[in-house]
Amino acid sequence: MVKISQLGAPRRWLIGLFVLSAMGLGAGCSETPQAVDSGVVEPVDTGSGQTSSTAETASADTAASAAAGEITLETVDVEGYQQVLDQHKGKVVFVDFWATWCTPCMENFPHTVHVSRAFPPEQVAVISVSFDDPESKDAALAFLQKQEARFTHLMSEYGAGVESMEKFNIDGGVPHYKIYDREGNLVKSLSPGPELDVTVELLDAEVRKALEQ
Repeated sequence: MVKISQLGAPRRWLIGLFVLSAMGLGAGCSETPQAVDSGVVEPVDTGSGQTSSTAETASADTAASAAAGEITLETVDVEGYQQVLDQHKGKVVFVDFWATWCTPCMENFPHTVHVSRAFPPEQVAVISVSFDDPESKDAALAFLQKQEARFTHLMSEYGAGVESMEKFNIDGGVPHYKIYDREGNLVKSLSPGPELDVTVELLDAEVRKALEQ
C-alpha cells in the first residue's frame, strides 16, 4: 500500500479528489478501490460473455469477438493495449478507463456505450480499460454485460493501484477518457473534475472533432 505522504503533490491531490468523490463532492476516483454493486447503472439483461486468455493472438481475438457482438474482457499490459490500438488504424479511437470500485466510472459508463452506438463502427472504435484487480474480473465482466457494451474491453494487468495509473499515463484519476486520431496519435485526454463536467454532448463533440481532422 502506498502511503499518501510518499506521493508527490499531484498524487496527494488525486487521493483528496477520491475522498471528495466518496462524499459525493468530487467527480473522479483515484487508486483506492472499494467494492461496489456491479449493477449500479440501470442494469439491462443480456446474453452471456466469456473471459479471454492472454497471448499475443488474444488482441486479435478480442477485436473479432467485439465485432461479432460478444462481450469479453482481456487482461493486457501496456504493449497489449498498444496492439489493440494499432488494429484500429484508420479509425478514431475512443477509450474509457474505468473500474467497478469507482462509482463515477459506473455512473458515466452509459456515456461510453452511447458513443459506441452514435458513430459508425467503420469510423470510430470504442475501447474500455478496467483498472480492477484480477479477483474482480468476473464482476467487471458482469457489469459490462448488463450495460450491453458490445465493443472491445480490456483489463490492466497492473491491478487497481497506482501502477495502472502510471503505466497508462492517467494523471487525473478515473474515469478518464482518451481519443486517438486515425493515425493513432493521442489528440485528447479528459478527466472529470470540479472544472470539467464530462457530458455525453462533450464526448460527442470531441469525437466529431477528431473525425474532422
